[in-house]
Amino acid sequence: MLTVIYNKMFEILSDAKTVMESSGYVHGDGFPSNTTIRDALSTTVENTLFFSNIMLHLPDISHRILNKKNDWKLVLQWSWQLSTTIPYLDNQMLKLLNLASQEIGFIEKDPDYINPFKSSKEKDSSSLTSNSLKDVKKSKRKVKVRGPRMSSAQTGEL
Repeated sequence: MLTVIYNKMFEILSDAKTVMESSGYVHGDGFPSNTTIRDALSTTVENTLFFSNIMLHLPDISHRILNKKNDWKLVLQWSWQLSTTIPYLDNQMLKLLNLASQEIGFIEKDPDYINPFKSSKEKDSSSLTSNSLKDVKKSKRKVKVRGPRMSSAQTGEL
């Protein structure tokens, strides 16, 4: 399902890249007055932000798909550069692009960067230690002795 979404997304981004490069639009020239260039610009930014959101929420699947398609990385890097240079995005959108670019590897990861949705070997090792702690706790439980017993009040009297 995600592969189908990515196929369509990168088809749209490639078309928008072709339109923008053939028109001669340069990043930072201001908002284009031509409607086809404006549509290509908005489509590029929307799809880049959408991809960034998916990448952060489904990083493992996204990395598997992207590693198979090297040409997609080039289109994605172009769209990321375009999206980060235009002055029309607010801080939340820029933060989303920044985090996604760290996840993809376009820029160096911050030391504090952690993607909670990513299942990495570090997470696996921490879950193994938590599982081993649970096993230790289970083994420390007292085994209840079953069977008939006399209560402590009756033990002294016959």
